[in-house]
Formats: sequence, structure tokens, C-alpha cells
Amino acid sequence: MGSSHHFVEESLALELVDTNLYRSTKPLWHPPGARGIFGGAVIAQALSAAMKTVDPSLHVHSLHSYFVLAYVSFVVLSNMG
Repeated sequence: MGSSHHFVEESLALELVDTNLYRSTKPLWHPPGARGIFGGAVIAQALSAAMKTVDPSLHVHSLHSYFVLAYVSFVVLSNMG
């Protein structure tokens, strides 16, 4: 696998905090001049956390989301599966 694939996996890594509760291991990317972090990273982590809580035979069919507010970077982001 290429170095960019490794970078993405490392950037979006999660740690198990409690049963079905995951937290990012690194701060998410905040594009220069943007109001908040890159929303795609939040969605990728949420999907990854959800996939860790179900049977491996189940696969994602689709994902739809809306970004209503910018993420405040000093708030800890946790994903519940």
C-alpha cells in the first residue's frame, strides 16, 4: 500500500474508549482559513466506528449526511457505534 493510504489510515485512527464508544487518536485536519475541521474526516471516523460495532459480514450500503455547524476544535469528538 502507498504512503498516502497509510497516512489516511493513521489520520483517521480510532481508539476504543468503552463499549461501542470510540475516540480519535489524533486531532482531525483543519484546513487553513476554514471555520472548522474537514467534515469528510468526521464522517469517515463515524462510519469506521459504526463498522466496528456490527457483524463483519454486514457491509455499508450508503451514507448521507449534512453539515449544519462548524466543529469547534477544542471539543473532544467521540463516535458511538
